[in-house]
Amino acid sequence: ELAEKQTAIIRTAREGVADRLARAIAAGTFDNELLLPWLRIEQTYLDVLLNRRREAVLAACWDLLGEAPPRFRPIRETDDVSAEELAQDFHDSLLRQRAWETLLNLAARRDAGDDLIERVLAYADSGIAQADAVAVELNRDRPEEERIDLSAGWKATKYELLILLDRPDPLVAQLRDWIRTEKWNIPWRLSLARLLAERGDIPPAIELLETVRREDELALPDLQMLADWYLVVDRRPDYERTRIETFKTVDEWQLHRMLQQESQQLASGGPHELRETTLFALAALFEKTNQPGQHYYVLHQLYTATRDFRLLESLADSLLGRTQQQVYQALQQLEGSVLTELRNEATADEVLAHISRRRTELEAGVV
Repeated sequence: ELAEKQTAIIRTAREGVADRLARAIAAGTFDNELLLPWLRIEQTYLDVLLNRRREAVLAACWDLLGEAPPRFRPIRETDDVSAEELAQDFHDSLLRQRAWETLLNLAARRDAGDDLIERVLAYADSGIAQADAVAVELNRDRPEEERIDLSAGWKATKYELLILLDRPDPLVAQLRDWIRTEKWNIPWRLSLARLLAERGDIPPAIELLETVRREDELALPDLQMLADWYLVVDRRPDYERTRIETFKTVDEWQLHRMLQQESQQLASGGPHELRETTLFALAALFEKTNQPGQHYYVLHQLYTATRDFRLLESLADSLLGRTQQQVYQALQQLEGSVLTELRNEATADEVLAHISRRRTELEAGVV
């Protein structure tokens, strides 16, 4: 009941302010005429909150925006532009931005209507085309690495609008077009990959992320997402490799501490079953370090707590790609730690079998 009263009070207050603004605008008595458009945009804002005067709000917003965005005018040092002109341009752009956001709000509603939606989409397309045309002029004499993209904001707006409107097919087509026509298109490839995966189309989504991965470093969330997709399509080796890559983004000694905490939990009466992520973290640790022997003790602790032979397979992997000096030093540190716990013949056979597989992979150039 209290919440209903508070809502009613807020609505009454908004109605009162909006009506007072409407009377002031109709009277047209201002000491400063520059206030008029700001009063109008405040009135439209309140009317949207009150869900009333929809057609008047639309008319006011389109009146501010026009049929197409104003042409972008780059200002050069040689241009004779006064501070007053710059201030006016800035204020006008703020008004247009508020009107545009109001239209986006209305277009995203269930009762928006096709006419409004199509007009808003057309306006965004006009902004993209105009920005691209200006960018062509500005980039004509620039080296490729210094070229600018003026349409990114408009494209992001259209991308978000198509998501709000739940139009996946036009969104896929638009993303493919931007990927095809733009050189710096990694954000659009990532977006398309996520969209395809959400629609259950995993293989092409994986292909897109793999192309990004070859050209640039994937962020950690994208690496984790790619690993999950590999698992979905039963690409187990790629899944394991990518999960290891996710752990390699962590600092070496932070990984060591994570594994040490895991071993302490296992040794203190916690679950004795080794988690798969622990194996991935251990593999990443040995790939990152230049001194694997420094981390054999934490391997020793994990094996003592679990007796999981898979931990010992990482011993052979920890020596891959090392110099002779590094190998000798690691073997010396190994002798007094993990090997003292190797008491089971079957476990030793598993370790030897893994070493044999690794040797075959090395000879075949797989590793």
